Amino acid sequence: MNNTKIDECMDLLDEEFLTEIELGELTLTEQEKKRIQDNVMKEIGSKRKRWSKRGISILIAAAIGVSTLSVAVAAAFEMSPAFQKFFGVSQESDIALLNAASGQVVASDTKGGYTVDVLGVVGDQRCVNILLELTAPEGEIVTDMYRFAASRIWLDAVDSMGWYVSQIEDENPVDNKGSYVVSCTTGDNFSGEKANLILGNLVDGSTASEDPDGNGELLEVGEWNLEFTMDYRDTSKTYKVNREFPFNGEMVTLKSMSLSPLSVSFELQSKLDLENLEMSGKGNLLTDESGEYDVSIQMKDGTVFREFTGSGTGSEGLKSVATIQFAKVIDPADIISVTYRGLTIPVTK
Repeated sequence: MNNTKIDECMDLLDEEFLTEIELGELTLTEQEKKRIQDNVMKEIGSKRKRWSKRGISILIAAAIGVSTLSVAVAAAFEMSPAFQKFFGVSQESDIALLNAASGQVVASDTKGGYTVDVLGVVGDQRCVNILLELTAPEGEIVTDMYRFAASRIWLDAVDSMGWYVSQIEDENPVDNKGSYVVSCTTGDNFSGEKANLILGNLVDGSTASEDPDGNGELLEVGEWNLEFTMDYRDTSKTYKVNREFPFNGEMVTLKSMSLSPLSVSFELQSKLDLENLEMSGKGNLLTDESGEYDVSIQMKDGTVFREFTGSGTGSEGLKSVATIQFAKVIDPADIISVTYRGLTIPVTK
């Protein structure tokens, strides 16, 4: 196989839609096999968001000399309008920012005719959003009161995290589908980690309660078990700070700040146990005594951004990481500075 034919194989990485590809008989030398494998891994690194493991295995199979191959290439992850609205998308550039931080994930489980699919993940260094779709039996309408009574999630390399499940406004409120987002925060980086998500007991909160916890009518009892990899690219940028601020009568050092289009997080250190220090007064590491977030984003257009959807802190002894998620995606290039606890951190390219 000459270089031209090998390059034609690599062009398959640029397919935008689900297509049927037929590769005829391939007779490859060891040198040709190695070149294709090296090129595949190079392309995966540059286009990670667009390839599932199935798509990768297709090209590797070609590289090791499978005689005849007729398979479907996985489509690029396309975020639906419902999920775009969740992230506050208002222009094409916002979609580009999300795509840069997202990855396609394929995981599915069905109980009693109700199917939950993991469609993709969007994340950064300290937080991740898992995009889910619920499909009910044909003819049943999934309302905005359909919810899961319980949820659990864990990752192999993450010791602790906080999470919550949100149902988001549906594109078609009278069909048999519903869209959900599991938002997680932690002091560790999720990217590339294997995750196990369990959702328990689907209920309809608009009707009389049959669920033991009083959540509503039980539609299906059981657990949906979803295993997948947090396959997204962290686009955060970290800024060293090393400045102090007063908190509950003590001085705390802001070691660094990590900023992405989705959130901002603060790495903190103190001479005292930060969890105990946080509990000793009013407010916490992200809020003031009134409960308002003590974080503001100064934009280049002169506005100040203070729209946040959730937050979390993870403390271990003298160290802590505090993360706050934006209510809509922000281009860091449009930010002048971030102010936290009276400290203003300039944002540079």
